[in-house]
Amino acid sequence: MMSRSFGIVDAKVAEANFFLECLAEAGANFFKGRCYFSAFVTSARSITYAMQAAINDLPGFNEWYAEQQAALRSDDIARFFSEARVLDHHVGVNLVAGGSMTRESDGTLRITHHFASDSTRAPVPQMDVNEACLHYLRALVALVFACYCRFGELIDPHEYYTAEAFGRRGLSIEDAEEEIFGWRGWTDAPGVPVAERWQIIRESVVPCNINHLFEKYLGKVLPSARQQGGAT
Repeated sequence: MMSRSFGIVDAKVAEANFFLECLAEAGANFFKGRCYFSAFVTSARSITYAMQAAINDLPGFNEWYAEQQAALRSDDIARFFSEARVLDHHVGVNLVAGGSMTRESDGTLRITHHFASDSTRAPVPQMDVNEACLHYLRALVALVFACYCRFGELIDPHEYYTAEAFGRRGLSIEDAEEEIFGWRGWTDAPGVPVAERWQIIRESVVPCNINHLFEKYLGKVLPSARQQGGAT
């Protein structure tokens, strides 16, 4: 069976996206903006923790993840958010320090929030709060996408439950049926081809639920989503 459900990672990505959308809609309500930033930081930082909790025992994961960590540490904005989470969670300091209003050329009022200029050891992003959060979440979404691409056969249910994947592990469709339904031969009916039986099995498990976010932030979807007919 798969190590653990990778769905906990999907859930954290969706949660961080939700709070980022709320932050973007906070407008002139400074208190709301600070609250949503705090929630976003906590959710976003939880994505990598959830990933490690879910699959740190998969062969090759620790080596692969060490390379991803090094890349994140080289990103000043990722380092800033790492410190922001520590300050928010362990000290109670919210780094959103102010806001401003500007009038666009078309007359639209633009409201932005800003970080304290000397808030962390990491360089403070030279952009408004929403833009910095967007940059950070896009980097994390890219990391999760890369994880699916690297370990998909073990963490994506629609890649895991295939004849090819089970065959490489020396297992059969009956083994898959036992995992899902607790009964070997559950999908075996007269006239039903094996390929359709595998499809029945895949339709009985929850797929990756964040292909729409991969598409939103990266312009991509997982191969299994393309095979299933689009983002979910």
